Amino acid sequence: MAIYQKDRNFYRLISEINIDVVPLRFVRDITCTLNDGTKVILTENDFKIEATQGKHIEVLLKGLPFYNDLKDLQIRINYDSVEKRVESDVKSLLSE
Repeated sequence: MAIYQKDRNFYRLISEINIDVVPLRFVRDITCTLNDGTKVILTENDFKIEATQGKHIEVLLKGLPFYNDLKDLQIRINYDSVEKRVESDVKSLLSE
């Protein structure tokens, strides 16, 4: 699919992508809802080490002490970080 000038809304383009793995470096926070209704919010500070190691959400979640009690997740993406990375990668590709 060609991307025309009128279609260059970054957020719209990202929303059309199917994502299987989310690197933690692009996550703003994760809200975990447990079976008993308790909500646990993990912020960037909670997984900073894992993010710098290049890990993704699944690895983080499986290591949580309440992993077996997870009922639902809400993941907020840091779109500014994604956009900067995409711009950097595209510039690098185009300059080769």
